[in-house]
Amino acid sequence: MTGCQSSGSAEDLVPSVGATFTGTYTSGGQGVANPIVTGNSGPTITMFRVIQNGNRVQLQDNNNAKYYGTVSLTASGTDSAPVGNFNITGSDAAGHKITMIGVFTRNSASQLVMDGTWLEEDTGRSADIRAFSTSSQALEPTPVPDDDEEEENGQNQNPPTP
Repeated sequence: MTGCQSSGSAEDLVPSVGATFTGTYTSGGQGVANPIVTGNSGPTITMFRVIQNGNRVQLQDNNNAKYYGTVSLTASGTDSAPVGNFNITGSDAAGHKITMIGVFTRNSASQLVMDGTWLEEDTGRSADIRAFSTSSQALEPTPVPDDDEEEENGQNQNPPTP
């Protein structure tokens, strides 16, 4: 069952997905900054910081590019671990319009895993995303701005979805 998180007004209702995928995602190597997006045409991406607020997610990569989107709980995976589908858009540090689609899961070592596809709209290039959370839920929840707030701040890099 999903509910809503609220900070007090009806405008602030954010659907809850029943699982949290917040964390810092890397290649999982100890002290090694290996790419987590392989095959992209922009700068190397070695880390995503994922912040989730209900069904909204914000990612920031090691190049300080920000991406916004949603996550939905679709099923329970092995050992009843939650599986969350994500759809995230934004622009990378090179200015390419990006769409990321994929899943958050939990592996047998209880690490959160981010698996997906990176699509560059302007180049037509696609790349693989594979990252592991090194600090699951260790980040303080930060409100993810809604589309109106992003537009007011001039930060909306995501076109409205029809």
